[in-house]
This record gives sequence, C-alpha cells and structure tokens, in this order.
Amino acid sequence: MKALGICGSARREGNTHILIREVLHGAESKGMRTRLVFLDDLRIQPCRGCAQCKDNSTGCVIPDDFGLLLENIRDADLVIIGSPVYMAQVTGQTKTMLDRLYSLRRGDRSMRIDGSKKKGVLVVTCGSEDPAHPVATTRTLGVLYRFLNTPDVVEIVEQGLNPRGAVLARPQSLERARLVGESMADSLIGGENA
Repeated sequence: MKALGICGSARREGNTHILIREVLHGAESKGMRTRLVFLDDLRIQPCRGCAQCKDNSTGCVIPDDFGLLLENIRDADLVIIGSPVYMAQVTGQTKTMLDRLYSLRRGDRSMRIDGSKKKGVLVVTCGSEDPAHPVATTRTLGVLYRFLNTPDVVEIVEQGLNPRGAVLARPQSLERARLVGESMADSLIGGENA
C-alpha cells in the first residue's frame, strides 16, 4: 500500500508541508510506503487547451514532469494534496497541476484513472481566521478527487497560522493529522485483507 503527499507550497517546513508530513507519518506507522512530492520541484507547464489528450490513447502530450506525477497518483492508494491559501485560492503551482488533470478525461468522457478505491486527504492552511477565507481553496483542491472519482476524502483545514511553522505550536493539530493518516491506512489495509 502506498501513500503519496503532494505539497503545493514552495516553503519547506511551512505549515502545509508539516501537516502533509504528519498525515504521511500516520500512514507509515500502519505499514504504508510513503512519498512526498513538492510541486515546486517539478517542471509542470500550464495546460495549452489543445485537447490532444481527448484524441489519443496516452493523455497529455506536453513533455514535462506531469506524466511522472500522474504515475505516482495512479500507483498510490492514499493521495494527500495540500496548499496554503494565496490570494483566496490555491498556489500557482497547485493550480497549474490541477488544470492538467483535464487530460484524465478521454474524449468519450471516461476517465483514464479509476480512483474509486483510493482514499484522499485534503490539507489547507491559511493565516486568516475568517472561516470564508479557505473555502475556495478547499473546493479547488477537491477537483483532484472529483477527477479520480475518489469518494472517501477527509479535509484538514487550519487557520490563523502565522508565521512559517506556526502549526508546530498546535500539538492537537499535528496529532489530528497523524490520526487521519492512521485511520485512512487502517481502512485501506483492512479493505485489502477483507
């Protein structure tokens, strides 16, 4: 069983990175193999809107790192994606990756990946205390799970986090993230053994 963390923040040891890492630690403690990917480390170009992905069997034709990321997503049983809120939305790196998910849908509207047995965790962090502030980011990150047809997704939303690493002063938030990872791993491993 594999867990993949996708971090849309360019900040190492930032709040988003720390929470994704805690979810992965929880999954790893239950025996899952884990991997963390920073979108900022990948060369992912914007979608060109060429629609060639609809007319061929291989998907997107842009030669960059998106195909490798997609393979990691395909191979994962648990997919965690996280982004801080930037200007009331996901980061640019995250939005570029999400736009490329368009290539998952073939011309006949069938999907290239069946994620119906995958589990998902969505992580959103922001400095604002306003409950409306992270809503658009949460909805946008959910696009990944809609395109994968993943029904079981847990949201972790942490607000009032300033500065970088402020979540480390919230042991209950770190524990919750670990427990979410453990719970998702238990349900996947239990389902595999059923």
